Amino acid sequence: MGTTDKTLEQLATENKRNYVLRWILFLGAIFGFLFANYTLFRPVKKPHFDALNSLAHEAILLEERAISEPHLDYPSQAISDITQFLKKNPELGFAPQPLDLTSAGWQPEGTSVLEYDAVKIAVVQFFHPQQNRHIFQFLFLGSLGKLPPATAGILGHLTYQGYGSKEMNLIAWQEGPLLSFLAGRSSILELAETASHGASSH
Repeated sequence: MGTTDKTLEQLATENKRNYVLRWILFLGAIFGFLFANYTLFRPVKKPHFDALNSLAHEAILLEERAISEPHLDYPSQAISDITQFLKKNPELGFAPQPLDLTSAGWQPEGTSVLEYDAVKIAVVQFFHPQQNRHIFQFLFLGSLGKLPPATAGILGHLTYQGYGSKEMNLIAWQEGPLLSFLAGRSSILELAETASHGASSH
């Protein structure tokens, strides 16, 4: 009788242990399924776009190519044709209005569409024959507030932020939903004067 009672106790203990083990395995499978789905379907964070460094670097490359081997998606010396090309470009997803700088002596040479970390950017290349210099306007969907803090400058209708570096200076300003940059080896004030001149002709 004692042996039978002991065996029944053992069976009861084993059944209880198996019951608990089954629940642990079941809960583990549920958590594993939920974790796998979260990993698979969770929103993917967009890579950070470092506008200042990326555009300064791109301006340097464009300047080098302009001197040695010009390469633009759409070469043109007519700002109206450049504007139409960009507005009809399906890759951009927006319709930029580039600066018209011809009356300030800056002749357009053409435009290209760039992509940095899934950010579509329109760039317009200008050349000043008397100064023998290039400047570049970049436009993309963005916010001035996401740039590093800088002292705001006001020149005419233009409110801008200036960023200086050893090789390339940049100014940035907001145009509706678009963030616009002008980059070149001119001083920040000269870039602002140029952009203000072009903005007033819009």
